[in-house]
Amino acid sequence: MNKLLLASTAILSTTFIGNATAESFKGAYVGAQTGLVTSNTKANVSNEKATNIPNSAGATINTSKNSTGLGYGVFGGYGVTMNDAYYIGAEASIQNDTISRKVNQTATDSGSNATYTNTINYKRGVSIGVAPRLGYIFGNNMVYAKPGVEVSKDKATAVVSATPAGSSTMSSSTVSVSKKNIAITPGVGYEKALGPLLLRTEYTYNRGKKLGINSNSGPVTELGNVAYKDHRLAIGAAYKF
Repeated sequence: MNKLLLASTAILSTTFIGNATAESFKGAYVGAQTGLVTSNTKANVSNEKATNIPNSAGATINTSKNSTGLGYGVFGGYGVTMNDAYYIGAEASIQNDTISRKVNQTATDSGSNATYTNTINYKRGVSIGVAPRLGYIFGNNMVYAKPGVEVSKDKATAVVSATPAGSSTMSSSTVSVSKKNIAITPGVGYEKALGPLLLRTEYTYNRGKKLGINSNSGPVTELGNVAYKDHRLAIGAAYKF
């Protein structure tokens, strides 16, 4: 009986844990991941002029805000191994998140009691990423670097409300801009092979992009720029074919 149990344990170990060799990572794979994303959104407004608000011309306002949300996506790739220790591969991914990248600005002219508020929202679209993956293998573990890029259709919107001096009536306008952006997204990670199952933990830094929101009409002109930078920590699982 003891010999049977030992034999069964050995078979299960071979099946689910796999051999501790570089071959554990070789081949094609698909998977999914989720994790925490922290984003810093910064609005930089220069030479701003709020219509009918004295002393507002030339104002410069820098506002930043940190937000946290859930990131999620799917990925797939292919890799080969060399000398039983090195891994070279390529990976593609589709990512999205739940973050609200929004900042609020307020300016007041104390002499005339005129005010305006500016709410700027940067919305990342679904991103498609591509990256080489370079790793070092020890047993059924691998550490890797992934210097990638992500392409997304982003949108920035500014909603401006102003109350001129001597008035109780607020006027408002909305200005939006959309643009396809390419962001640099270097990452590092750790992956463990359990048979055909690959488990990973990965950190990615998204250097972000800047969008200009400008208007020559409405309550405010010269709305300036809004940009973001992300830190993403994810866990994922993949199946290797």
